[in-house]
Parts: sequence; structure tokens; C-alpha cells
Amino acid sequence: MAGCSTGSGSSSVPNGTTGPTGTRGTTGTATKLAPLRAIRLAAVESQRVTSMAATVSEQVGNPVIVTATTTMRLQLRPTLLADAIVHATISGRSVSMHEIVSAKAVYLQTQPGNPTVRPWTEIPFSALGHGLGGSLSSLLQSARNSNPAQQTQLLTASKNAHVVGTTVVDGVETTHYRGSISAATALASLKPSVRKGLAPLLKLITGEIHFDVWIDAQHVTRRLIERETVISQPVAVTMNVTAVNQPVQITLPPTSQVGILPKGQLGGGL
Repeated sequence: MAGCSTGSGSSSVPNGTTGPTGTRGTTGTATKLAPLRAIRLAAVESQRVTSMAATVSEQVGNPVIVTATTTMRLQLRPTLLADAIVHATISGRSVSMHEIVSAKAVYLQTQPGNPTVRPWTEIPFSALGHGLGGSLSSLLQSARNSNPAQQTQLLTASKNAHVVGTTVVDGVETTHYRGSISAATALASLKPSVRKGLAPLLKLITGEIHFDVWIDAQHVTRRLIERETVISQPVAVTMNVTAVNQPVQITLPPTSQVGILPKGQLGGGL
């Protein structure tokens, strides 16, 4: 995924600029905190987030073999709903997908515009068994218990986090921190419910996870870049949080447009 411009150095906006939570606060607060304390406060603040919008970009391989850009909206409370549109290029082939996630099922838009096929496919979690179904349920629980920028929690055990400077991200002043952490240490720092969902992915990472994170004066993560090696391939992930605690309207597809994926197509005993 393409890394985003960080605007290195010190930038400023007037005190009282409206932050991502819709409140007005004094800028520069995060800069005065010790780096690890600022990251931990961001992880705590994330627990209070009820909704978010974000874009996520990914780049895999060197030379690059996969690129993907995801635009997502999440409602974390009172019930989980997620809407994501993914555009990916895999070995030169372009793929697009629209996905809606509820607490009970995943809906995939499989045949848009085809009048002979229902455009949405429903995959109920209850039909997936303990393997894939359990993993998906764990990831949903992880999303429910974590913040929109749940990856911030992975950074709280870093031993070398330090301040790089201040940067304006989408009109909000942030403090830019940089550091690294091992996947094993990151996993051990998570709550059990979150650890269960992220463990399969973190166990595929070798070496250090290198990160840059931008946190605003309300202790909310506004941008996060991670670089790691997954199954011997370099991976770079950039997340930009564009809205926090703003109204989110996510509507499940109407029944008339939804077909249910037969259990056998998921491997039966998965």
C-alpha cells in the first residue's frame, strides 16, 4: 500500500480547532506527554469510540504483488455494523468488493448489475462451525472491544517510541510518534478477547513491527503506518481515520437481493 505523506516537521493550527470527536480542545496537549504514555492514552480513548470512518491502504511484496485500498465505515456500539469497499490489484489483476458486516453475518456483493443473480451473498457466522466461524467471531469481538484504530493497542508495549514532530492531519494538529515492537510482545500486551482475534495474523509476522502513529490532543489516533514482514513478504499498511463518533448510516441489503451461501461451499466442517 502506498505510504501517505506525513508532512514532516512542525505544523500548527489555531487553538480550539474542532477535533475528530466533534469537540473543541487545546492543541499541543499530546506533545507534552511522554511518548509511551501518549500511546497508552490513545489506546484507552479508543475504548470509548462508538463509530468511525477510515481509509486503509496496503502494499505487499518487493516488487509489489498486491495493492489494496479500503474505504470503511464502522459502528461499534450499541451493535456492530461495518461497511467496506475494497479495490485491490493482485499480480496485475483488478478486483473490487463491497462487504457489509453485522453481528450475525457477512454480506458480499458478488454480482452487481446481473439481473439473473441476487447481487448479495449472505454468510451467516452460525453456519461456519468452530474453525472459520470461530475466527470471524473472534475478529468481530475484537472490533467490538477495541477502538476504530485498534492497532494502537499493539503499540503500547513499545520500548523505543519517540516523538518525531507535529503534523496537521486532515485539518487537525497531531503529534507524530515512531517506534517498533515485536509481534510476540504486541500480542502479549493485548486483552484476551482482542488477542484471540489477532493472534492468527500476528503469528505470521517475523521480526519487528515498525510503526508511525499520529495522535491528536483528544488522544485519538488519526493516522497509523505499520511496516512488517508477513510470510517472508514485506507489508506496509496505512490507516487514515477521517471521522470519529460521527453518525453512521449502514443498511443491510434487502432480503429480496440476498442469497445465502451454501455451507458446503465453505468447506462444510470449517
